[in-house]
Amino acid sequence: MTHTEKKPLLLFLSIGVMQGLLYTLLLASPFTKAFSHVLAPSLIFIVCMGFITLFSYNGKQTARLLLFTFFLSILISLIVYFTPFDRGVTTALTQIFGIYTAICLLQGYHHNQYQKPEYSTLFANVWNNISLLFTTAVFVLLSKLVFLLWGALFSLIGIKIFSHLFSSLSFYTLFTPIFSVIGLYISFKSKHLIYGLRAIILGFFKALLPVLSFIGTLYLVALIVKALTNLHPIAKEATDIGLQSLTYVFLAIIFINAVYQDGKIQLPQSRWYRITVATLIYLLPLMSFLSLITLFICSPQPSLNKTSINLFLALLLFLGYASFYLVGILQKKRVWLSTLKTGNTILAWVLIGLMILFTIPSFYQLFPNPPKRQIASKVTAKNKEILTISTDFLFSQSMMYKARLSWIDSPKASSSLILGYRDNRPLHTCQVSDHGTFFFGEQQNNQCAYVLTLNDGTKPTAHFSPTFQSLQGKTAAIRWQNGSAMASHGKTLIQSKLKRRLRHLICRTIYDGKIHLGSVTAKVLWRENSCQIIVNNQVHGLNFFEELGNAP
Repeated sequence: MTHTEKKPLLLFLSIGVMQGLLYTLLLASPFTKAFSHVLAPSLIFIVCMGFITLFSYNGKQTARLLLFTFFLSILISLIVYFTPFDRGVTTALTQIFGIYTAICLLQGYHHNQYQKPEYSTLFANVWNNISLLFTTAVFVLLSKLVFLLWGALFSLIGIKIFSHLFSSLSFYTLFTPIFSVIGLYISFKSKHLIYGLRAIILGFFKALLPVLSFIGTLYLVALIVKALTNLHPIAKEATDIGLQSLTYVFLAIIFINAVYQDGKIQLPQSRWYRITVATLIYLLPLMSFLSLITLFICSPQPSLNKTSINLFLALLLFLGYASFYLVGILQKKRVWLSTLKTGNTILAWVLIGLMILFTIPSFYQLFPNPPKRQIASKVTAKNKEILTISTDFLFSQSMMYKARLSWIDSPKASSSLILGYRDNRPLHTCQVSDHGTFFFGEQQNNQCAYVLTLNDGTKPTAHFSPTFQSLQGKTAAIRWQNGSAMASHGKTLIQSKLKRRLRHLICRTIYDGKIHLGSVTAKVLWRENSCQIIVNNQVHGLNFFEELGNAP
């Protein structure tokens, strides 16, 4: 973002209006309702096409910019659609940072007439965009509050048309893009504010860097002492130690770049501050190797599989950063940390490569499936099946454990969790193993009534199973959160997996004035807008429902 950029207001408004209209048409289109799997990629393409253009536009080579933006938007849409986000948090973060890096690189090349941009330009794009997104989000939030106040004021005098209008989904899909582009335009006009906000954010990181350096040094010393004296069972917590160390490395990289910035600043004057920066850089390879050892050597199941390979490659990426930074601090050159520019640029392209690699299904076929972890078993004459759950969903199981919830066999009404009442009788949920996953439903007449929903285009059907499990626990451990067609507002407590991009969540809704339990089907960035229940052996989908979540 330079002072010579020309960003006309008409361009911003045109893109905002087009985005709003396309959002509204897509959400109301019968095609997207019939083929809901294409909705999320379509929305992402529209978002990327519009906002990448606005962020990069400078009045020069517009046709080339639109062409590259078009291909990059398609790539981002395909990445979001094909990425198996159930591989863990590492996969999701890699894709997010990879997409953001690709956008910043496109900006840099466009502003430099598609020649290799200077490192200072790339650095400015990365941090200025963060400031722009923050100020734009603030404007959108303030706009939303103003319209909510508008509706609330008129509701007090009996005029509720405004409150209904401003709370409708169509209003948000139509006007949120318009408010976003207006906020972005105002932010671009306030360039000095953006530069100042960037300086404040970087200043926060610089101020906390000595603290982070001290924490890392103290932690490594304490860890070594504990391991040598056997005062603490280090091996039992190897995985947690590895993940926390990896988080430390990630923060250290950000903090170091906040000090280095674009490489044109002077060497920090304070000698003790230079020592803390050097100490933090020395800690990078140590923490990286600590993560490698604890996650893939000391771990109870250290083998590479379809779930852990992404984490392993991300760890190698961090080792690359650590290597470049270590070489920079060891070199005795006039330019301080001279290798950071080269290292950050090379590893930015490596990150984009990993982002693309993580979306290729055949890549995961090179590795074995993750180990299964048994959570319950039911052995009868008709069913000797062991109910298992993939380690992809250990996060959900961890939340259940913390909430003191569990699935039990041969449930009794006194021990089953009560999730509501109908006709003065308590309602209990249940789960059944079918087609390699768990389906949730409602206990009816000593059977589990559940809706069988597959990802093969077939219609949901009602099924009844005398063999099931019931949820046991206390109502204080759960809460019901509002369900919607978009991603849930809170953390879903219990979920099961059906193939790569489909989940089942427990829900409850009201039908014919009575509460019913059922399940809602969720996909990445999108979920079906109905809670499916069984009434009189028929499947019904209700648009207004609640999802089972964990208590705050």
